[in-house]
Amino acid sequence: MSAPPSTWKSVERRIAVYLGTDRNPLSGGNGKITRSDSRHERLFIETKHGQGVPRTYAAIVKLFLETEKMAFAEYKRAVVVLHHKGKGNVAEYPAIIRARGGELGDEIVQVPLSLVKRLDDIEAAETAALMEDDREY
Repeated sequence: MSAPPSTWKSVERRIAVYLGTDRNPLSGGNGKITRSDSRHERLFIETKHGQGVPRTYAAIVKLFLETEKMAFAEYKRAVVVLHHKGKGNVAEYPAIIRARGGELGDEIVQVPLSLVKRLDDIEAAETAALMEDDREY
């Protein structure tokens, strides 16, 4: 009898597909393209599943800051996704990001993954518009 697919791999795959990309099969230190869990061009995704989810606020912040350093090296925005066992709706997975400006300043905040997707879509559209403006000159 064959072994069932690894749950954490399927969680990483669902997150990647939701964000419009694919899972990086060799993430972490083994990654040849990126150390992120996905091949997203703007987001550096670090996924923690089940017992790997940090239990305290301090541990979450520490994980985020470590992820942010790796993301910075790749010119990407850090996103830590926390998947608790039994939570099925990808759009509602808790995601840790750094707020950019506004009322929150540069705080580290938790938002649903759907907001990360929306923010990335907006930033991608703004970047495309700027590039189009540059071509006109």
